Amino acid sequence: MSCNNYNYNYNIDQEIQSIRDTVDLLQKIINTYEFKEMKENNNKEYQNYLIQIFPTFYDTYPTLFNNIIENKDLSLLESMLDGIIKINKNNDLKDNIEKDLGEKLAEIYLYPNIKK
Repeated sequence: MSCNNYNYNYNIDQEIQSIRDTVDLLQKIINTYEFKEMKENNNKEYQNYLIQIFPTFYDTYPTLFNNIIENKDLSLLESMLDGIIKINKNNDLKDNIEKDLGEKLAEIYLYPNIKK
């Protein structure tokens, strides 16, 4: 059983690294002059062209893809990816990770709008 668990964790680790690598590459591409111009001149062409370059990533993670190409805030992405790895390696309890992530979200979106 530990062998299967190890393989599962290894696959998760690979998948998380693949996500990180693709996010980094996509961010580098969209921050080039050519792509900034394309987005400004024809946003639909910009989106379609990026989908052609990253079809699998778009199909697998459409919301993440769209958030990246629209330059949305990705500050919580690393925490989420790290949480997935920790859960799969049993380094932390799922409830603790969910609580920590919930607190980070509250600090960004909830607390600034209400009295703590």
